[in-house]
Amino acid sequence: MCGRVELDLEISNPAMRRLGELLKAQFPGTKIASGEKYPSDLLPLFTAGEEKPDLALMRWGFPMKNSSRQVINARAESAEVKPLFRESLRSRRCILPTSGFFEWAHDGRNAKYLFRLPDDPMLYLACLYHQYEDGPRFVILTQTANDSVADIHQRMPVVISQKEIPVWLNDTDNAVRIIRQSGPQLIKIAQ
Repeated sequence: MCGRVELDLEISNPAMRRLGELLKAQFPGTKIASGEKYPSDLLPLFTAGEEKPDLALMRWGFPMKNSSRQVINARAESAEVKPLFRESLRSRRCILPTSGFFEWAHDGRNAKYLFRLPDDPMLYLACLYHQYEDGPRFVILTQTANDSVADIHQRMPVVISQKEIPVWLNDTDNAVRIIRQSGPQLIKIAQ
């Protein structure tokens, strides 16, 4: 499960700085602070655009009927057949740009770790979105954790490489192939 992500718009990463500048230009007056992000937070995501990805703001989590709870993750293995996610996988894929994601060890210590790519401060997560009465909302796709995450948690987000972003956003057949591949090796940083 992925229940928290980090969005650090102030790091010395040109891509993250550009994201911060795009947010200010396209959504003036909307404050998206750096730091740890939680379900129901408003976050920037990339969606399919005419010539390049579009930037959108969406809330994290699909609301559950007759409940105040929300669905924040979708299993990549079953998203094609689950009614809640099936149509979004076909036509409403998006990317959550992050600085990393958090998981907690369930070994009695409940230690918190930040997972990142070893040589890149950007981590792009595969997501699905849907339009609700209160606006667009998204969920993060997860898959079985690879060995860089498995000692902390059995699931991890589906990580999209920067070069795969156009494929993920625009090519349904290859998007399904992407969610079936194992995630990249990540580093963990104790918090």
